Amino acid sequence: MAAAKVETVKAVSNKLFFSLTLLIVAISGLFIRLGMTATIETLPTVLLFGALGAFVSLQRRLKSLSEEDLLLLRESITYTWLAPLAGAMLAGVLYLVFVGQVLTGPLFPEFNSDSDAVEKAVGLAKLFQIESASPVDYAKLLFWSFLAGFSESFVTDILGRFEKQDGKPGSQAKD
Repeated sequence: MAAAKVETVKAVSNKLFFSLTLLIVAISGLFIRLGMTATIETLPTVLLFGALGAFVSLQRRLKSLSEEDLLLLRESITYTWLAPLAGAMLAGVLYLVFVGQVLTGPLFPEFNSDSDAVEKAVGLAKLFQIESASPVDYAKLLFWSFLAGFSESFVTDILGRFEKQDGKPGSQAKD
């Protein structure tokens, strides 16, 4: 690797580290605030894990990026945050897939929609009051959220499979 590229990778790594630190400090502040209310919201945590997965993925790919991409990462905060924002959004979509029971099985989290919080919520707020009785399901959710950010193609492949179906439950994608 040329010396100039090494220096650019170092500069980008430092920028990513600084950005990740800011994200963690901001989210930690949110957790402290929510901790005072004895509740930690699931959706912000899902979004955080999706963003963290994207940061890790981006860091792993730095050496293989082109000079142009490295320069964009070094010079543009927007370009630096695009992958983590996409990772957070994809983790949020995956959360909806799990809550909607579109994707089920022993590897995926299960949620209970019969809790008191869901019953008291109104409209779309019901969607974000979903709970699980098992910490294992929350662990699965956070794992899949991280993976959604780490591998953007994971969620987009799932969405693509649903797009190919003819709209009938249980139907197979047509080749």
